[in-house]
Amino acid sequence: MHNILFDLSCLQAGPNAGGAAAYAKTILESLISSCKSDVRVFGLYNSQKPFHKLYQVEEFVNQNGIKLLDASTITIAKLITKYSINTFFIPVGQYVMSYDLSNILCRTIVVIHDIFDIEGDNIGIDTMLHDSNLYSKQIYIKKIINYYSKRRKHFLQKRYAEFIDFCKQSNVNLFTVSEYSKFSLQYHIHSLRQKKIGILYSPAKRIIKKAQIENEILASLIKENKKFFLLISANRIYKNAYNVLQAFMLFSELNPDYYLITVNYPKSLHKKHIVLPTLSESDLEYAYQHAEALIFASFFEGFGYPPIEAMKYGTPVLASNVTSIPEITNIGGLYFSPFYPADIFRALVQFTKQDNMILRRNALMQYKTISTKQMNDLEKFVKLIISNSNNDIEKNNL
Repeated sequence: MHNILFDLSCLQAGPNAGGAAAYAKTILESLISSCKSDVRVFGLYNSQKPFHKLYQVEEFVNQNGIKLLDASTITIAKLITKYSINTFFIPVGQYVMSYDLSNILCRTIVVIHDIFDIEGDNIGIDTMLHDSNLYSKQIYIKKIINYYSKRRKHFLQKRYAEFIDFCKQSNVNLFTVSEYSKFSLQYHIHSLRQKKIGILYSPAKRIIKKAQIENEILASLIKENKKFFLLISANRIYKNAYNVLQAFMLFSELNPDYYLITVNYPKSLHKKHIVLPTLSESDLEYAYQHAEALIFASFFEGFGYPPIEAMKYGTPVLASNVTSIPEITNIGGLYFSPFYPADIFRALVQFTKQDNMILRRNALMQYKTISTKQMNDLEKFVKLIISNSNNDIEKNNL
């Protein structure tokens, strides 16, 4: 019997887990559907924390006979021994750091999606970004103090120390989700430079699109054929809503037919700025489909699902030219520097002057390329997890 322990930490991390939680759930679903009778999957969790309601984890666990192992009262190492675990799979390394990782000696597979907190501290991003609609001046000042006093750096060094030592172990196989993330790990974490790091793209999320749009404002905009740009997760400072809004204010004066939809931004700043609350996965699909373009202005992305989800419908992406974004979006995007509102403005204006048919064709072509790799990488990864052999990882040059 091959016993697999699947870490469910990121599915207990609340809404901040974002794409990481979707990644873990998709891997878990594929793993379960591929398992034979000689493979059993256990779920590692903390009984003191709830599962994210969006992913219906408890229902899935019960339906598929996954036994949950509680890491709040016993170490992972002891659970591994007690249940004869052969393979420990950690789909999002950042979320397992709060556990005791000592004495874990079984075959282990870890995926590190990004290290944006380390990257951000390296360039002092917290001293550059402020949006009074998202947090107060006092919090901004505190961020500046934490950066220049090196409190933030010391905190991150302490937070990552045990995890990095764990990843260096010979029984730990390390993966990431993009070429950029691999180079970022090698650049920022010196002790991992000699470690073999495989790259497997994040799998496509499985979304059921409903027949009707639930959000009335979105439904009205689509019914009336309004032209709108879409910016999601706008309440997260690293998604860069502030600079986009500054650029759009001037753009809308020159192009009054366009609207900007932001999802989860606290308030509207302009008569052409429409604020929507969290959309269901189905409604978000409709928003992607009917948008003139997705604006993806992030400062950091380890992979980035939204561009792929938009390009699926032939929707072009106005995208940051940093981190993994150009790698994933490629010919499906028009690029700008996220640090300069003037450059975002330039991209918006440039978009209106481009041949829309060519932009949509490029988006669909890029979606086909990425989605094919996602499908192949998911199949490859599930086989590696189930195989119970590190030789298969070496064989596949991962």
